[in-house]
Amino acid sequence: MTSYSPAVRMLALGANGVLLGRAWAYALGAAGGQAVHRLFEIMEAQICVAMALSGVTRTDQIDRRILAP
Repeated sequence: MTSYSPAVRMLALGANGVLLGRAWAYALGAAGGQAVHRLFEIMEAQICVAMALSGVTRTDQIDRRILAP
């Protein structure tokens, strides 16, 4: 299973957005729209955990300061 927490790291490095890969296409092909919805819930949860562990609560707070030296 892929982790989506690196998306937070990319945002901290200055990205305006991140691509999430083909997982949504696999979910759609395997089990339809409900699976895509569930995948997005999982992505959101992983990103929220990464943000919480970094000490931020909003995406506009993500910057280089959250990265380890």
